Amino acid sequence: DDAGEFAIRFAELGASYISLSAGGKFEDAVHRPGKPLYPYTGYSGDRCMPGDSHPDAPNIWMARAVRSALRSRDIDTPVIGSGKIGTAELAGELIARGDCDIVGMARALLADPYLPAKSRGGDSDLVTRCIYCNVCKSLDENFKTVVCYLWPAGSVHAPSPGERDPGSVPGWASESEPLSVTMEPGQCRLRWDPPEAALDVPLRYEVERAEGDGPFQRLTSCTRSSQLDDSVVGGRVYRYRVRPCDPTGRRGDPSNTVGVEIPGDGARPATQA
Repeated sequence: DDAGEFAIRFAELGASYISLSAGGKFEDAVHRPGKPLYPYTGYSGDRCMPGDSHPDAPNIWMARAVRSALRSRDIDTPVIGSGKIGTAELAGELIARGDCDIVGMARALLADPYLPAKSRGGDSDLVTRCIYCNVCKSLDENFKTVVCYLWPAGSVHAPSPGERDPGSVPGWASESEPLSVTMEPGQCRLRWDPPEAALDVPLRYEVERAEGDGPFQRLTSCTRSSQLDDSVVGGRVYRYRVRPCDPTGRRGDPSNTVGVEIPGDGARPATQA
């Protein structure tokens, strides 16, 4: 309620827009001897820059509430919503349903500064999507050069679409089975062999998962050749596959598919599919 009243007064005084986040305050920052305070180390900072354990757009309710307060006074000042809004599609949904008027992005644009251009040009599938690992946040709070975990090793900026040879994206032979999945208590561990033709090309990998006979959906991205899925639920069947991507976001053909059946008290062996 207080935020709504403040927003109304700001708008009355001529604010061009109202931008909402969840904090990043010095008051709850973690104190480290000999180090300057960094306002995103405390609880408010975690809420302001939600990581991969948070759902998408966890703070949008605040923007929605403030926007509602403004509109109730017939004030049309635009409201900016932010916080783990990583795709143009999600941004469009939030705006369309009236949660906010503008979407603010930071980490998503660090991962791929060309996200708006790619999305506008119909190339959303080429976007390097932020996985909200918050490596960039950790670097920043330690006053180091900020880079993205998904960039090629050693890079200090995101690859531009024209930086790489337009040839085919390295992939696996059609008959190969590079992906394997093993079960551990409460989680699945995926491992795969990098494509032979990609040994000198910095790749990232899109890990895709399907539940039962449902469609494959992106689980996460990584630059290594292994990934842990600790979000499995007993009594369900999952299928996994991995897709290589070159530095500009172009995706190659997927690997073999591996299925895992997870009973309530453990797991049955993974099966090739």
